[in-house]
Amino acid sequence: LENKDLTDEEILNNYMALFIAGVDTTSHWIAHCMYAIDKNPICKKKVYEEVDQYFNSNDNYENFAFEKVSKNNPPYLMAVMKETMRFFTSSPDLFPRVANKDHMLGDLKIKKGTILDVSFMLNMLSEENFPNPSEFRPERWLEDEKMESKLNPFAYIPFSAGLRNCLGQHMSKLEGKIILAAFFKKYDFTVVDIDSITWSYTFGYQTTKPLILKIKERK
Repeated sequence: LENKDLTDEEILNNYMALFIAGVDTTSHWIAHCMYAIDKNPICKKKVYEEVDQYFNSNDNYENFAFEKVSKNNPPYLMAVMKETMRFFTSSPDLFPRVANKDHMLGDLKIKKGTILDVSFMLNMLSEENFPNPSEFRPERWLEDEKMESKLNPFAYIPFSAGLRNCLGQHMSKLEGKIILAAFFKKYDFTVVDIDSITWSYTFGYQTTKPLILKIKERK
């Protein structure tokens, strides 16, 4: 882009890519973590105990910077975030494609004009890849540190895979970790009407209605 000005359309396209890919998805991930943690009391207790262990009582939001969180890197909180992504990934599939010619995919015949979609979530909730896949269990990521590397490369891909995987995944992980650690250090919370929450898929996978939290400052 040296010596070249961006057009208004190029600026808008880049802004939309960053906004859609990096804001809504991360905020949904954080909301899904809140839901999953509050839905599982034992998990919630472990998260708070770990945050208290890894961060000082006088830490405030300004202290939860890149260096602070990266240095401490609370393992159970990271496992919760991974397990949440397995259960409630913000982007569970690709954008649909239309086959431009007849094609054989293994034993499956794809006819020209067929609309195709690929779901990441099916693999992440499959018994073939994860024992007891319908159980929310962050411990599965801690019992074997090499578990993720042992999986089929396409078994756990909340950020997609291949050359066009999510460019912002590392920033998203760091943002989520900082926001959640800082929040749990300062507040207790419950999700309002948690048992009545339903899920839907519009642009991303999310709760049908906004997630409402009741928060109380910790002493």
